[in-house]
Amino acid sequence: MKRNKQYIKSIILFLLSISLCTTKAQEWGQINRLNEQGQKEGFWISSDDYITTEQYYHHGVTYGIAKSYCKGKLNYISNLSNNEESNSEIYFDSYGRVERIMKNFDTNNCTAVKYNGKDYIPDYKCYCIFYYLNGRIAYESWLLWDEGDHPLSDTSFEYKPKNYDKNGNIVPANEQSKIEIHERQTKWKVYNEVNYNGRKEGFWKEKNTNLYYHNGVKHGFYTEFTETPPSSLPINGAEGEKSRITQKLAVFGEYTHGEMSGTWYFFNPIGQLTKTYKHFSRETNLINKPMSKDNFRQTHRCYCTEFYSDATVKEEGWIIWTDDPRSEFARKKGEWKTYSPEGKLIKTEFFN
Repeated sequence: MKRNKQYIKSIILFLLSISLCTTKAQEWGQINRLNEQGQKEGFWISSDDYITTEQYYHHGVTYGIAKSYCKGKLNYISNLSNNEESNSEIYFDSYGRVERIMKNFDTNNCTAVKYNGKDYIPDYKCYCIFYYLNGRIAYESWLLWDEGDHPLSDTSFEYKPKNYDKNGNIVPANEQSKIEIHERQTKWKVYNEVNYNGRKEGFWKEKNTNLYYHNGVKHGFYTEFTETPPSSLPINGAEGEKSRITQKLAVFGEYTHGEMSGTWYFFNPIGQLTKTYKHFSRETNLINKPMSKDNFRQTHRCYCTEFYSDATVKEEGWIIWTDDPRSEFARKKGEWKTYSPEGKLIKTEFFN
């Protein structure tokens, strides 16, 4: 009798897991899909023995957020505008620290450098920032390069470079290089340190998150990963191929002096973008707390955008909150717009 109950229980759990997977599959949509013209469409995951890449396509052209994992660990995140023209690229080392950022990619029409004694205007430019292990800026500069070259190649040009020590002071380039090389060689595996005041300092790994502290306050980039490796998640519905990634990115954002800043990105367990927060600011209007008679002050606000499985906008508008925009007490405010999967505006709502 006891065995029968255990058997029935296991069958029920199995059926529930199938139902959950089916529901999630419908929510996430088909992966690695081709359109009627045989072009890549929507969310794609491709893998080889070392690299797994996640990115979006529309009519065979890449766009939106792209991520790469090397040997199961997050390697870089890029924000593609169209046809592989990147707005930003963020690279991570094997321990999860942000190593460098390359952003503001554009054609170069006016910035000139000296080459063979003459003014020369390279074809392209971007802004590059390298970081120390503690998350502070080590070096930043405009990089200029020609067609067919790479911004980090030996033939690219620096424009207005700045070099810093670990405390943020500007130093000569050779001095900064000595500090960074020594640190990379001697403290590569060091993290979760405290300063002389006993407060968290530099890079910390906490449960499923990587983040930076300065004097005990969150300051710098933040990454959060799924709690369990998604080895059972299919990356191709037809072939049933499984994900090889050991840590799947769930959240990427940034703190400035303890406050959320920049743009925060949220992903589902298979890697699709689900939501972003940006334009963080203070909120001063009093509203009524739904589960209490007392008035309280919502201290923060940001702009929220939610997405369909192909990264097209589902709805957007402002939210306000006290502790965390993901908390149950965060609420919509002002104008909110909802769109169809084809991008057509369905409705507009207003929230007090």
